[in-house]
Amino acid sequence: MTPWNLPKTPWIALLLSMLATLVLFGDGPAQADHTFERHGDNLKYWFDATGQSDFAAAQNQDFQTIPKSSLGFGFTRGTLWVRLELPPHQDLYAQPHWIEFDSALLSHWQVFVPGRDQPVYEAGLSVPRSPSDHTRSPAFRITLDPGRPGLWYFRIRSDHAMNLNPEIHTQKTLEAKEKREAYFLGAYAGVMVFTYMLTLYIFIRTRHLNFLYYSLLLLFFHLVYQFTYNQMAGLYLWPQSPWWSNRAAILLGELTHIFGALFVRDTLQTQNHSPRLDLVIRLVPLRALFFISWAIFDMSPEVMKYSVLASMLCIFFYYGLGLKIWARGYAPARYFSIAWLPVLIGNALVFIQDLNLWVAPSPEWQETIRFEFPILGAAIQAILLGVAVGDQFRRTQREQREEQEAREKLEQSLDDAHTVQEAFIRSDSVNPLFEIRSSHQMSAKIGGDWLGYAYDAPRRRLVLAISDVTGHGLPSALLTGALHGAFYGLTAAEPVQSLSDAELVRVLMDRLDHVVRTTAQNTGLMATMALVCINLETYRIEYRNAGHTPVLISSRQGQHFMLKGGSPLGISDEPDFGHDSWQATAGDVIFLFTDGLLDQAENGQRNHLKAIAEHIRPEFSMDRIHGDIGQMMQRNQLTLEDDSSYLLCRLLAA
Repeated sequence: MTPWNLPKTPWIALLLSMLATLVLFGDGPAQADHTFERHGDNLKYWFDATGQSDFAAAQNQDFQTIPKSSLGFGFTRGTLWVRLELPPHQDLYAQPHWIEFDSALLSHWQVFVPGRDQPVYEAGLSVPRSPSDHTRSPAFRITLDPGRPGLWYFRIRSDHAMNLNPEIHTQKTLEAKEKREAYFLGAYAGVMVFTYMLTLYIFIRTRHLNFLYYSLLLLFFHLVYQFTYNQMAGLYLWPQSPWWSNRAAILLGELTHIFGALFVRDTLQTQNHSPRLDLVIRLVPLRALFFISWAIFDMSPEVMKYSVLASMLCIFFYYGLGLKIWARGYAPARYFSIAWLPVLIGNALVFIQDLNLWVAPSPEWQETIRFEFPILGAAIQAILLGVAVGDQFRRTQREQREEQEAREKLEQSLDDAHTVQEAFIRSDSVNPLFEIRSSHQMSAKIGGDWLGYAYDAPRRRLVLAISDVTGHGLPSALLTGALHGAFYGLTAAEPVQSLSDAELVRVLMDRLDHVVRTTAQNTGLMATMALVCINLETYRIEYRNAGHTPVLISSRQGQHFMLKGGSPLGISDEPDFGHDSWQATAGDVIFLFTDGLLDQAENGQRNHLKAIAEHIRPEFSMDRIHGDIGQMMQRNQLTLEDDSSYLLCRLLAA
C-alpha cells in the first residue's frame, strides 16, 4: 500500500467508530431537574445594556421570565443579571443541586446574595479556576437552610458572545451531562489525534508540505481550538491563566487561519488554477495577525464580533473557491468542497446565534448547535480533507513521476550529446613538425567551446582553430557542431587548400561567419573565433580573429600577443575581422584559449593572463606546460561557471 493511500481507510473506520460512540452514549442532551420549572418564576433575568449596574441597582429592577428558547444578546459590553428564587423544598436539603450556565465562553460571572455587597463566588475565563471547579460550563452549587427560601443574583458579562442556557441540575443529572460530553469529546479527540499522528508520519515519510500544513490545521483547529472553545482546555491545561484563557479562542482561531490559508493554497493549487483569488488568500495571514494584535492589546466584544464575521467570510470564500476549481476539473477540489460544507453549516448556525440574528427554538437545540454540530462537522471535515490531501498528493506524485521520467530522458539525451560533442575535439598529436596538446572542460554536460586543427601534409601547412559560442546549453552545443563540420569540410576541400596562407584564413573565417549567421538566425547566438595558419617550412604565421581572446606566441626572444580582434561571427553581413602575421621560429609555442580560462582568475583578466604566460616558455616541455596550466586552473577554480578550453602547439625543427 502506497503512503498516500494509508489515511483513507482508517480515517473512515474511526469516523464510524465515533458515530457509534455517539449513538451509544449520546442519547440527547442531559435533562435538567424538573422539580422546578425551568421557565417559571424560579429563574428570571434583567439585561443592562450599559454594563454599569451594580448589585444594589439590580435588586431594584423588574426581572423578566426567561424565554423558552434561550438567552442571547450577541457580542455586547452589557451585563446580564439572572435571579434565582427558590421556595423551601425538601429535595434541596436531601441532595445537592447546581445551577449551570451552559455557554461556550463567559469572561466573568459573580454570585450575590441579599445582605452582602460583595460576591460570594466568582468565576469565568478572566478569573483563575477554583480547584473544586470540575465542570465544563460555569456551575454554582445551591444550598438552602432547612425551612428557608433561597435568593441568588448572578452577574454575567463576556468579551465573547453572550448566549447561554441557565439550567438547574441535581448531582446526578449534572454528572450525566458531563459524562455524555466527555464521551463525545473523547471520541472526537481519538479521531483527531489518530489523524494528526498519521498525517505527521506521512509528512515525515514523503516530505510533502501539504501534509505538514494539514497536520498544523488538525493540531490548531480540530484539536486545540475546539477544546478551547468548549472550555476543556481551560479546565485542564491552563486553569490558572486567566489572561490567556479569555483570549485563547480568538488567538488560536486566528492562528488557525494562517495555517488554513497555506493548506488551501497548496491543496487547491490556487496559484495555477485561480491566480487572482490566490492573491486574496495571501492576505488572510495579514488579516489574522491584525486580529491577534487587536485581541492582545484590547480584548473586547468588538474584536470577537469582527473576527467572527471575517472567519465566516473566509469559510464561505474557501467553499466557493473549491467549487470554482472543482468545476474546472481539478479532482482534489471535489473532496475539499464537500469537506467544507459541514463546517460551513455548523459554524454558520453558531455565528448566527453569536451575532444574535437567530435564536434556537429550545435550549436543547441551542446546546446541540453550539456543541455537537461544530464538533461533528469538524470531524467530518478532517476526514474529507484528508482524502483531498491524499488525492492531491497522488496527483502530484504522478506529475512528479512523469517529470522524473522526462528528466531522465533529457539526461540521457544530454549524455549522448556530451559523447558526440567530446568526439568533436581531436586528440593530442605528435608530429615530426609540430606537437599539439589541448584541454576542453565544460561547465555543464554540453557547452559552447570548440577547438580543432587541420594538417595539410602535402603543403606542410597547419591550421589551428578555437571558438566560443555564447551560452552553455543545447543551442550552443548545436552551433559548435555546425562549426566543427564546416571547419573540417572546408579545410579538406581542394579549392580551399590551393589558396595561399593569408587567403586561406580569410576564406575560412568568412565561410564560418556565414555558417553561424544562417544556422543561428533569430536565436541571438553568436561566436568568437581565432584562426592561425602556420607554414611549417617558413614558420610564417597568418592570423585571423573574430572577437576572440588574444593568441600568445612564446619564443626564446620573448612573448608576443596577437591582439587584433574584430567583430564576432554571426552578427553582421559585413564583418570586420582582425588580421595579423608573425614570423615564428622552430621551438616556439603557440597558445590559443577561451575566456573561460580567464574567468577563473581572482585578480582580473590581465593578471591572470600574465600568470598563464609565465608557464608557457619554449624551454619547458609540453608536459610541464600542460600540467602547470592545469594546476593553476584547479587552484583558482571553485565552481566552473563557463566552459574553459585551450590549445598548445610547439613548432619543431624540420
